Amino acid sequence: MSNTLHHGSDPAISSPSLAAFESTVRVPGITQVELKELIGTGAFGVVFRGHHRVLDASVAVKVLATSNSQQAVDSLLREARVMARVDHPNVLRVFDAGVSDGQLYLVLEYMDGGSLEGAQLSIPSLLSAGRQLLSGLQALHEVGVLHRDIKPANVLVRKSDGRLKLADLGMAMDSAARRTGAIVGTLAYMAPEILFEQPPQYGPRADLYALGITLAELALGAPMCAAADLASLLAWVREGERQSLRKSRPELPKVIANLIERMMDPRIERRPNSAGEVLAAWPAEDDVLDVAASDEASAKGEAAPGRRIGPWIVGDEQHRNESWRYYAVTHRRTGASARLAQLDAAFFFSRSTARRDGWAQLLTSGVALAWNVEHECLLPSLDWGVSGKLPYFVYPAAGRTVLGLVHSTGPFAEHTAVAVGIALADALTALHEAGIVHQMVRPDTVLVRADGRGWVLGWPVHCVRAGSADKHPDGIDLRPLALEGAAPETYSGARTIETAVDVWGIGLVLYWILAGRPPERSESLADRLQERAKGGVALREAAPEITAPLCALVDSLLSPDPSRRMTARQCGAGLRLIAERWRAMGAFGRNTESPLARP
Repeated sequence: MSNTLHHGSDPAISSPSLAAFESTVRVPGITQVELKELIGTGAFGVVFRGHHRVLDASVAVKVLATSNSQQAVDSLLREARVMARVDHPNVLRVFDAGVSDGQLYLVLEYMDGGSLEGAQLSIPSLLSAGRQLLSGLQALHEVGVLHRDIKPANVLVRKSDGRLKLADLGMAMDSAARRTGAIVGTLAYMAPEILFEQPPQYGPRADLYALGITLAELALGAPMCAAADLASLLAWVREGERQSLRKSRPELPKVIANLIERMMDPRIERRPNSAGEVLAAWPAEDDVLDVAASDEASAKGEAAPGRRIGPWIVGDEQHRNESWRYYAVTHRRTGASARLAQLDAAFFFSRSTARRDGWAQLLTSGVALAWNVEHECLLPSLDWGVSGKLPYFVYPAAGRTVLGLVHSTGPFAEHTAVAVGIALADALTALHEAGIVHQMVRPDTVLVRADGRGWVLGWPVHCVRAGSADKHPDGIDLRPLALEGAAPETYSGARTIETAVDVWGIGLVLYWILAGRPPERSESLADRLQERAKGGVALREAAPEITAPLCALVDSLLSPDPSRRMTARQCGAGLRLIAERWRAMGAFGRNTESPLARP
């Protein structure tokens, strides 16, 4: 049976050193690939994340353990040959294969979103997953290849656009090859004609059966068969009742449920003839996506998987906090993927009608104001508006936030912090020179660019004109509600909103990523605000390893007196001077452009 290895783990998570595996896997020296870290292990060997120097891209390097048999070697080579035969966006690509230092290896496309093992998909995501996987399977079958091990663990995800790819083709075979008595695959996904015929009857309909079981599990979020022992599992495969998908998940559109149930029918003659046949019958989005939201949610304009908001089809919820919810969305005409942020309905509707209307106007006007400024370090807004009564805005997908990275990996290297600061200073210089104050420069609004090569400032919902009064004529406060990342003057009497609050935000972001903590010692917010108004803890005290010029610059940015802070342009110049002096000494090394670079 197969032992699948997932190579979609988060590269920011610490992993064992390469040297730890020298006893069973000699780490090969591959000329064009620099190995970064271990991201998975399996019976056959290990998988590393690497950087392909020529392609300038992340790759996965699959290395066979020295203890493996000739059969395992043949399986890995077969995987490379099969993947090289198929050029399709839903089948994992192979870039290279070979032997180095006596080790057999494959260089594969790197998928950073993990696998679908254990996932339950929203209706839009299930619709998309079915179409993608059917298309990839059809491509395999058209070149005469049977996958033979389709299951959620062998479906990998790309974070940037949600692309799914069939992976782990080590069990694949030419459909015209001579059958043998060997059974390969994973029992719970094997069709009856494989397990109970002699020789096993591998064919396109067996792959289709496995894909049907896979889609059913992605719809239900649970295994189709929960048998506790082998005998029970075999009995279920042969003649066990397949549960009704709509009984378990009533909102699942009938057309999708029927197609999946036909695919996983244990009687081969009742299954569709091919993946192409199912793909032709697979429904279009417009036919099924009007069933997901309740009448009450629709009346409020609340985002929910399957709903349409403007030109966007709402997908899975990605994240939420006290006041906002975040969703993956797809443009219904172009298919472009993006992210949508919308005020939480419970939070929004707990306020008075006047305050709600004021918020909706201010937040959407803030996004519209920032839209006029274009800069590579500003995450652009794609759309904004009000759905029902709830304001929302749409922006391109990006990577993790600075705050998330600090929480998972610890403080950044000094040269990486300088790169973040320069990007922030440049973005804010563009806004400030257009007369706009951002007001939300915090560690959770600064993100890794989608391509992983730099940093962007997002979250433009509180943008206002510099010099604006801090309250709207109708009494609505124009400042953000969150005090966690607020400059001292915003809560200590300033009556106008000035660009200095953004410069303080640069200091806050730099302090967090250099010290791994905020610039105050106190636990309670009230005490922290008082401490912040007095200047907080000097960076050198919190992070003694940081050089004096950078400590001095950060401390000046966090001055409680806004008149003593430099401008965003001056901040960028100061950070560039620090970077140049370090670079002249060769202290910044080769990989300083990587957002996740470490010393």
